[in-house]
Amino acid sequence: MKEILLLEDNGLIWDAFKEREKDYGDIKLYTAFQISDAMDLFEYHKDTIDWLIVDLNVPCTGLTREETDASERNLITGWIWLKNYVYPKHPQFKKRTIIFSAHIKEMEEHADMKQIHSDGILIMPKAKFTPTDIIHKINQGA
Repeated sequence: MKEILLLEDNGLIWDAFKEREKDYGDIKLYTAFQISDAMDLFEYHKDTIDWLIVDLNVPCTGLTREETDASERNLITGWIWLKNYVYPKHPQFKKRTIIFSAHIKEMEEHADMKQIHSDGILIMPKAKFTPTDIIHKINQGA
């Protein structure tokens, strides 16, 4: 069974992933609406989580004031959480992260995209991919 932490604030996308969870049966999905939820779930389940699926544009609750100010009006809060909280202590998650967002362009303005790609972080824009595509990618071992 693959355990996935989904950081996403759109209920329709949550529902689509939940449907995939039912369809495949070998997926356990932990869902976080905002950064503080993701922090709590990650801390509690970090030893069993296999994949992180992260929307960039989620509520910033849980970030510092400085981080919130750097988040481009919350457009890249998911990236700030990964960069500042997950990867420093758990770099193995770089190869197990999928950025699923409509705000890739904003991230490109604040991140070293060559490094992101060389670290193995997958970028899957919402305009081109669906939750089903992402689950297929995970099942293929990305």
